[in-house]
Amino acid sequence: RLHIFDRSELKTGAKMLNELPPVGLAGAGRRLWLAVWESGPVPLQHREILLLACKQAARAAESRETHGQSGLTQVDRFGVDGPHWAIDVERKASATVAQLLKQILGASEASKVKSQVEEDLFG
Repeated sequence: RLHIFDRSELKTGAKMLNELPPVGLAGAGRRLWLAVWESGPVPLQHREILLLACKQAARAAESRETHGQSGLTQVDRFGVDGPHWAIDVERKASATVAQLLKQILGASEASKVKSQVEEDLFG
């Protein structure tokens, strides 16, 4: 008799297949995914939101790296110093991560997870 099962029944080592980060998710996004799963299972309806949060975490880290290499200011086309564009991208992405984590986990659990990955997300 053929047994049909879903991904949650498959195991790879000690981790359930659902707990593994999606392919292509790396760096800060991957660490956030693992930290959230470490705090407890993520309901199916929240996994897309978690994926969005992880992508924004990766974007925030990328932006931090960009303005870390280029400096905090840049000269615009008029020769005036202004804030680097990546600072705004980082700020918005980090705020989005915080909002999405709060939506998925609730305020108290989100702050615990946030503190685990704080270096990546919030400098």
